[in-house]
Amino acid sequence: EELGARFGWPERDWAAWAAGGGPLAYDGQRFALIGGERPVQVGFDGLARRAKQPFNEAVVKACLGAKGKRDRGEGVVVWDLTAGLGRDSYLLASAGCTCFLLEREPAVALALADAVARLQDAAPASAAARMTPLLGDAAAALVPEAVAATGAVPDVFYLDPMFPVGDGKGDGKKQHGALAKKEMQGLRELTVPADMAEQEQLFAAAHACAGGVMASAAWAASGKAGVKVVVKRHKNSPLILPREQLAPSYDLKLSTNRFDVYYLPAGAWKPLSMADGT
Repeated sequence: EELGARFGWPERDWAAWAAGGGPLAYDGQRFALIGGERPVQVGFDGLARRAKQPFNEAVVKACLGAKGKRDRGEGVVVWDLTAGLGRDSYLLASAGCTCFLLEREPAVALALADAVARLQDAAPASAAARMTPLLGDAAAALVPEAVAATGAVPDVFYLDPMFPVGDGKGDGKKQHGALAKKEMQGLRELTVPADMAEQEQLFAAAHACAGGVMASAAWAASGKAGVKVVVKRHKNSPLILPREQLAPSYDLKLSTNRFDVYYLPAGAWKPLSMADGT
């Protein structure tokens, strides 16, 4: 309850949720995710060295621009729609971005909020001061009114789903994701990867929210020119939408992953025509 109140979450009976077998344990100091082969503790100590040079990080380059041409991070507002353990948002916040971290799994969201709160208390001037963890499924919760309530006009919507490799038409048994490192395997055991249809819905929500935000008075007063939707994929994964629906403006390719960047200029935004007719 304290964490939810601190970060402005809707009221929820967490005691009843925990009694129902929520995969979370508390040792008196911090939360740990349980239920996989080993407990998963959320924290950012392991990113300390990388956070000292955040503009070398691919996620920062994708969200802020290529090296030598990028905007500075200060004042850039990023909505991380698949926050998970918050690692990418921590690197973005280390670059000066203000980050809102949406996570749909209650146990993961609580563990993340606990880690952010502990770092905010221990180091008030740290990157965590620019991180706000939120509980919610972005496909449903991401609406212009919710974004406006934060008082911050977004620049970037960032998606890092756990995605299938291949053409997206198989049975989904072969799963790979951006969460490839050993210390993050526990998260994969506790969450359900979004299938291609869910990923399309998530992208559509971000795209629609961007359009709503860019039609607002707050946007007009901000002087901003457009919004980016940045999607992290395995290098062999299909685009999140067919190219004929909406093609990326550009991409950033790495050895195992890539970032597809969709730049949506305010004056040229158009609603998506989805395969289901919506």
